[in-house]
Amino acid sequence: MSDAVIVHADAAHPDSTGAIKNLNTGRCIDDSSAYGLRAFGCNGLNYQQFIGQ
Repeated sequence: MSDAVIVHADAAHPDSTGAIKNLNTGRCIDDSSAYGLRAFGCNGLNYQQFIGQ
């Protein structure tokens, strides 16, 4: 089974920010200077907000 993702951003505004969530694990992509890029429980903090383009 592949890992599907969903992006929580405003589709009408492609430059909006949102989280990238793995539908199979329920975890979000999280990027911080302390831990780097990782899958982590979704919490809505800035470390999980990415700009869609």
